[in-house]
Amino acid sequence: MTIYYVATSGSNNASGSATEPFGSIQQALNSGLQPGDEVVVRAGTYQEAIYINDGGSAAGNVVLRAEEPGTVTIAPPSNSWNAISVDANYVTVSGFIVSNATGDGLEGNNVHHIEVLNNVFHGNGESGIQFNGSDFIKIDGNVTYDNASDGWYSGISVYQNRNITGDTSTDEFRTIISNNISYDNVTKTGDHTDGNGIIIDDFQSTQTSGFPSYDFPTLVENNLVYGNGGKGIQVVWSDGVTVRNNTAYHNNNDDLNVGTWRGEISNSQSSNNTFINNIAVADPGINSLNTAIDNTSYGNYTNDNVVWISNLTFNGQTGTASVRTDGNNDVPSTADGNLLGVDPGFADAPNDFRLSDGSVAIDAGSNAYGLPGADLDGLARAIGTVDMGAYEAGSTGAPTPTAPTPAEPTDPVPPTDTVEPVAPAEPTDTVEPVAPTEPTDTLDPVAPTEPTDTVEPVAPEGPDATESFNIWADATPEMAAASDTNPVTLGLEFTADEDASLEGLRLYVTEANSGLDSIDLWGADGTLLAHAQVKPAGGEGWQMLTFDEPVQLSAGETYVASYFTTSGGYSVSQGFFTGAEDKGPVSFGENAGVYSYGSESGFPDQTYLASNYWVDLVLTTGASGVEAEAPVQAETETQVQLEAETQVQVEAEAQVEAEAQVDAEVALPPLAANSIIGEAGVVTQNQADSDTWHSVTFENPLVDPSVVMGGMTGNGAQPYTVRVRDVTSDGFDYQIDEWDYLDGKHTTESISWLAVESGTHRLEDGRTITAGSTSVGDSWKAVSFDKGTFDHDPVVFGQSSSDGNASAVVDRIRSVTSDGFETCLFGEEGSEAQISSDAFDWIAVESGGSASAGSLAGTTGRMVNHKGSAVDFDGAFVNDAFVFMTELQTTNGADPATLRTTSVDEDMAMLAIVEEQSSDSEMNHIFEDAGYAGFDAAPIYGMSVELEDGFF
Repeated sequence: MTIYYVATSGSNNASGSATEPFGSIQQALNSGLQPGDEVVVRAGTYQEAIYINDGGSAAGNVVLRAEEPGTVTIAPPSNSWNAISVDANYVTVSGFIVSNATGDGLEGNNVHHIEVLNNVFHGNGESGIQFNGSDFIKIDGNVTYDNASDGWYSGISVYQNRNITGDTSTDEFRTIISNNISYDNVTKTGDHTDGNGIIIDDFQSTQTSGFPSYDFPTLVENNLVYGNGGKGIQVVWSDGVTVRNNTAYHNNNDDLNVGTWRGEISNSQSSNNTFINNIAVADPGINSLNTAIDNTSYGNYTNDNVVWISNLTFNGQTGTASVRTDGNNDVPSTADGNLLGVDPGFADAPNDFRLSDGSVAIDAGSNAYGLPGADLDGLARAIGTVDMGAYEAGSTGAPTPTAPTPAEPTDPVPPTDTVEPVAPAEPTDTVEPVAPTEPTDTLDPVAPTEPTDTVEPVAPEGPDATESFNIWADATPEMAAASDTNPVTLGLEFTADEDASLEGLRLYVTEANSGLDSIDLWGADGTLLAHAQVKPAGGEGWQMLTFDEPVQLSAGETYVASYFTTSGGYSVSQGFFTGAEDKGPVSFGENAGVYSYGSESGFPDQTYLASNYWVDLVLTTGASGVEAEAPVQAETETQVQLEAETQVQVEAEAQVEAEAQVDAEVALPPLAANSIIGEAGVVTQNQADSDTWHSVTFENPLVDPSVVMGGMTGNGAQPYTVRVRDVTSDGFDYQIDEWDYLDGKHTTESISWLAVESGTHRLEDGRTITAGSTSVGDSWKAVSFDKGTFDHDPVVFGQSSSDGNASAVVDRIRSVTSDGFETCLFGEEGSEAQISSDAFDWIAVESGGSASAGSLAGTTGRMVNHKGSAVDFDGAFVNDAFVFMTELQTTNGADPATLRTTSVDEDMAMLAIVEEQSSDSEMNHIFEDAGYAGFDAAPIYGMSVELEDGFF
């Protein structure tokens, strides 16, 4: 065994001995390390990005350690990516403070037998600790805080474990995350999807095809997680995980986090997992959806064989279980020793999470699934019966080494020697599953859907019928037909503020909701009060469905009005019921939209993202009816009464008044059904020679379109780009362009095109899209968006749109912000031809949307290079004909290159960067951020938005 030493006072020309240390950590790591060798780093700050390329073997790890734990800081320069990149097997990293990396504090890809011990990771833009596609990982005794600020990352993240060793005989825990403290990891920019304390992510490999599910044993034990933006501990799409003796407190602090479920400890879409002796304390004051425990799933998936033993839940209200089980999954039972809705009695949370004397969690645990040898303090476990949580009360056993005290965040260290950035080889923390069996189209409420108090004439139902009150008048749902096709009951929870007669329900119905079967009225306790079978009329719009007899409502009582459909396809608007509202005869509170899944009508008692399912009431006030009593079972089908085609003037005035009160900065303008602001399509074409041009004709003429194109296939062996010219209101010409050192002929490819009217528009789902044109040559040119167009960085696509250059060129993008971007034309390296200024069209679109809704956009993060990376869509495109566009958003590599879509399916795509080879055969390319967008191949609807002019 050889020990190499590193000191800030050393020299890279030295021998690396104790008396002649190296001056950089990387120099020591590049010294031909063998199994059992150590690199010992002396106190100081090292301005390096570390690459561990030589590892050990089963005979011994290569060890990188601080000579005195907690005295060595690794702070990479700003032009690097990860602080520590582990690219070898059998490696131990111990005792460092790792801070201020643009990417991950430590990242390992496709590696095995790695130990990360007793480090502090803070202030890193992505995860503190990140492993992708790896196995046999031990993460113990670390502190991770203030990481994950730049998107979908977490304090500690282990993603898509794989059996890369081929070992099928080792049956003990192969991945262990233990004795860590992970706190204050909160997303501040980018996608607010994660920011978890600890995440075990997609061991089922649902997001990457071709890999088997990994279900070898994984242990998450003795960890303290608190104050994170996302969940404390999340197990998602992962099986075979034991979560034991952890403490989770007041996580889910990021109210912008779009994740479906908000448990302190969460088991989602995962089976064969065990949760035992954990303490989970939620804070619903941050978000009403925050719960202590989630055991949730979507679609037809059930979380099978999930064990909940001796866990404690609390949300500040004694007796409230604070458990969510969407998908008809098991609820933790008090019969199994679970203490639900009980204060754990911490000593001084959030400063001290040890148990105070008399805590109910003391001696309340179970040893049914094994015990840690020590608690988070390193003291002996099981003083009497084991306690719940990460700390054992009353233990005085000999301490073992614990994590170093977290250092205060420091300013980024100025860059020294340039180290080439390395970014994730795969996606890291991913978006938590958004259940397709729940309303999944996340859209802001559109102005017309604001409730209005309206008196509307309704055909008389009997001698006592008068004018009927309803809530929504002729408002239009934001999503008229959700893609969910599962049987479901959807309803509205409301309180009668005065005695009234409920004649029936108004529902917004489309052809997608063909299975509408029955309507119901329930008491607040789930007692069925009225029921009627119904047959809706065809077409789209509001329909009234009546009970056999009007049902009397009593002032002060709370009810749930609902309907059951076998087909899904319901109407929905998310983010609607965010506060209490008084509507005259009735009122409702937050999360008034309710639902439940099942093969027949059932009491709907679950909520999702404050959604409105557009269940309206038809009430008569001051009229007598049948008093609600249980049960009432109608046995005949009711007459479906269509709404009157015209509304009285008072209704229209009320609607106008309501719309005028909508906050213009939040709500979107109503979209005209005939507002075509663009079109998307796909052409299939080969290129017989470099002189032939092809044409596209728009289905509907546009006024002043900008056009961008991009390949959806990579059938040809050679790289290609697409050139556009002669853009008019009726269409444009294009050709497949190969680099000039090639023959100009190219095999058949599928090529996407996107045309959008110049100016700024609002898409149907509420996102912003803007388009324009300018000219650009071989120097970087700044393009500015109109003021106020975007709140966050959009996705930008560019296109050379004239034939001013005889040689092939490719446009590149960089410096994308909410204010604009920079672009430049590149020619091939081996050409001496001067690049002339070309006309240049561009389109920028707000990130978001979903494939299932027919439109999406996003960026990969800095993770795409020549090796290729997967992009998983949110949902799947339903239509066979859809457009997929890509464009690099960065220009980190200097060599001319194109972004190739090597394959694309309805729910994912594979992207790779292809360099041209006119000067050399080398094709390696540094990591870049790739932008992408997808649209159904069809006209694009939206509405123009007037903004202050920008400049180009």
